[in-house]
Amino acid sequence: LYTLGRLHGPDRQTRGSGVVVMPTDHGGNSRILLRLACIQGFGTLVMAGFWLWLSGYTSALASVAGGAAVMVPALLAGVVALARRPGASARQLLGSLYRAEALKIGLTLGLLIILVPLFAQALVPLLTTYTVVIFLYWPALLTGARSDTAEG
Repeated sequence: LYTLGRLHGPDRQTRGSGVVVMPTDHGGNSRILLRLACIQGFGTLVMAGFWLWLSGYTSALASVAGGAAVMVPALLAGVVALARRPGASARQLLGSLYRAEALKIGLTLGLLIILVPLFAQALVPLLTTYTVVIFLYWPALLTGARSDTAEG
């Protein structure tokens, strides 16, 4: 999860061949993953509480499942994207991002294929929480970009 500002900023290093080598600042990227998990987890719990109050336990459980269908693939993709060796080239970085995105898409589809029939009686809580938690990507990433810029 590398921000575009870092790709073009002073953090990049070039070797004699002109190949761009990206630093491996896992600390900042790990903070973004943690922030994403916290914001999406909080959103999932709020939605589950709402559905518990509105419709009962089945709806709340479907809501948690909808949030998990977003969070689990996103966090695993983040771990895969960060699993690169020090001194990785831009090509290697891009490859890890492509692998991470493929994992996220495949895992999301797999979870939804399992969860939709499982919670057929509570599709509205499942899908509304899924949608809300997807939209929570942006606050997590934007607050992360602002705090990273303020630190550096």
